[in-house]
Amino acid sequence: MTRRATLVSLILLTILGSSNLSVMAESINPKFEQAETLMRDSVETGDKKKLDEGAAIILELISAKDVDQKYLADDVQTVAQLYQSSEQPEKSLDWWRKLLVLEPDNWRAWSKVVQCSQALDKLPDRDEARLKVLALNKDGKVDQKMYCREQFRHGEYRAMVMEMFAPDTKLGTEMVFLFRKGADDEKPERRYTFGELKGDTQIGRELKTIGPDEHLYSVDGFNEEGQWLVTMMKTKPTYEDLRKAVIGDLDKKPFSTGAGMKYPKTK
Repeated sequence: MTRRATLVSLILLTILGSSNLSVMAESINPKFEQAETLMRDSVETGDKKKLDEGAAIILELISAKDVDQKYLADDVQTVAQLYQSSEQPEKSLDWWRKLLVLEPDNWRAWSKVVQCSQALDKLPDRDEARLKVLALNKDGKVDQKMYCREQFRHGEYRAMVMEMFAPDTKLGTEMVFLFRKGADDEKPERRYTFGELKGDTQIGRELKTIGPDEHLYSVDGFNEEGQWLVTMMKTKPTYEDLRKAVIGDLDKKPFSTGAGMKYPKTK
């Protein structure tokens, strides 16, 4: 197992809950192995203090002159991800920024800054990091069609929000909200999409139900029983307003009619 693969496995350990990983770090500096052992133990036992101790060792190594930078970047990323997975966004944000000092064009690290800044309600920092992700994509430095904009918990759900770099060519999808109760590899219980259907906008303009410069955006909900329209908008909402609309629908108590989902009439 390569060292990078070992650290990736360590991250997967905390995400998937596996407990049979054997860390096999081979580093020039033995402190790397000491730090990784502490991080592994923190995942297996849930002891956040051990993660802090492992992170302190990596922090010490950052200023060392005899440390291989590629090893250091791997460990900095691992610390950042473990802090995020243990729901410590402030510490996670600090470590993602440390990684960006070493790898300034790491778009995944910038996307993590977006997520952590959102969790900490640091919206200017979030918006600045998001623009950096978009710029890196424009420069051809991103190898995916979307990135994860936010991860959060809402009641019994774990949520993940994906933002497309370009709208889906068929459905115009710009954003997808995924809500799960089970593991990450399980099908989401709820899914919401936001986007503009060009055909709807064109018809609306022809019928003069919207102005010549207005658009029709829709938020749609999906589950195993069907699909439903949540709301339509004539102007593109802020992320906060879009998130509020999605959460508002999620919190409703729908019932099945056998032909998709409909909500009871308000009394």
